[in-house]
Amino acid sequence: MGSRARHSSGRKAASFRARKGRCKTSRPEPAPKSEPDLHVILGRLSDAMSIIATATRSMAAAEQIAGSATAADVGEEIITLEHGMRVLRSAYDEMDVALRAVTP
Repeated sequence: MGSRARHSSGRKAASFRARKGRCKTSRPEPAPKSEPDLHVILGRLSDAMSIIATATRSMAAAEQIAGSATAADVGEEIITLEHGMRVLRSAYDEMDVALRAVTP
């Protein structure tokens, strides 16, 4: 039993030697980040707003059919959705104006 260093020939040692010998520049470079297409984002926001507006109108119509035709009888959920739609439309309009100002 000596104090001589052992060299392992197992799988772990083989994979370590393979990794150790790799060149650090052999990794592929990440693709350059492209600028976001703001028109596409604005289009998706418009689609989302249309879906929410349709759901809000459907809920309001169902509420009216059920017999509560006055604004005081409309549920809080519908009022909240309508308020959210106003805020989204305002943000959409601001983004649309800003986008037209920065694009040729």
